[in-house]
Amino acid sequence: MVRQDETPTDLTDLEYARHILENVLAWPARGNLELMADCLRSIGAAKHLKPVQAHSYMLRAITLAKEQGKTVDRLWFMGGEYTNVRPAKPENFTGYTPIDRKALEAEQATPEWQEAMQKLRETWRKWAKGDLNKMPKTETPKRREELKQQAAEWAARRAK
Repeated sequence: MVRQDETPTDLTDLEYARHILENVLAWPARGNLELMADCLRSIGAAKHLKPVQAHSYMLRAITLAKEQGKTVDRLWFMGGEYTNVRPAKPENFTGYTPIDRKALEAEQATPEWQEAMQKLRETWRKWAKGDLNKMPKTETPKRREELKQQAAEWAARRAK
């Protein structure tokens, strides 16, 4: 199977189609080239992808379909089945991943986490008091002058 990072980024739709046909599917280009190019253009237009992105999408769709045991033939492309390929879910997938409490506690015991939480709590306290808008801002002298000039311009406009 061809890796996506081995693909040139400056090809046309027909060249990307030929690349997939010859290097991925091992199909003859004659009779299949226009079909593959049309599929690449179609998926590109539907998902607003550039030709290289449509090529990557198609490579992934073909790979996933083969991994799932689907037949990848002309009918698969003609029917647009490449648009419906999704990664297979594990057999025992419930959609819920339990939290690893020990790992969570270990992370929360680190000094970095403690420091981040302290800063967050302090910000919440300031916000609750209403002091958040009064917090000092770090300004450079140049930026301070720009702000003064901007304030003067606004005041002049307001005075008119």
